Amino acid sequence: MSRVRILFSSIDSTWGGLAAQMTELAAGLRDTEFEPVILTTRMGGGSLADHVRALGMRTHVVPHRFMRRKFPFVDYYSVGRLYLHALLRRERIALVHTHDPRSGLAIMPAAAGLPLPLVWHIHDHDLDW
Repeated sequence: MSRVRILFSSIDSTWGGLAAQMTELAAGLRDTEFEPVILTTRMGGGSLADHVRALGMRTHVVPHRFMRRKFPFVDYYSVGRLYLHALLRRERIALVHTHDPRSGLAIMPAAAGLPLPLVWHIHDHDLDW
């Protein structure tokens, strides 16, 4: 029986409260009917990817420019969307659980045409997003 894959995403890979909470949640689901898949960038040093890989979880590290809109915008609006769309399909992701606003903004348009629910986990409600 195949397990349900959940994509956990954070654009920031700094090891801190958000990363620790996301990792703990994903690790808690590992031995259930769910299979966590982690998506992040190297923004902040890449500690998140290092931690989840050490736990044996599937991890994808994409260029920061794929998930953050910065000049030149071509990577965010075209290359990044195509890459993320292909990743969602290839990994057979059934649910996306974002842990920061920017990764959600990058994944939503990339998921166009896919029957994919999105959980947008807000950690710091006082930020200006």
